[in-house]
Amino acid sequence: MSTTHEQVEKLIDDSSLPELMIVVMDVCRDKAEHIRVNWQDEHSATVWDSFANAIDNTRAFWKTWRR
Repeated sequence: MSTTHEQVEKLIDDSSLPELMIVVMDVCRDKAEHIRVNWQDEHSATVWDSFANAIDNTRAFWKTWRR
């Protein structure tokens, strides 16, 4: 069985780091919304939103990245 590191490395190799980061950003936003709606835990939802925002803030750098 492969390690998490190997699995992530394969995901990056199969697409690209920017594409994978967009997926991670979307998952963070989805988790925030789920927590907000189902658990009414604004603090935890805000943490997940912050993760998504931190990833989103790096997108200008991604434009310089070439595959």
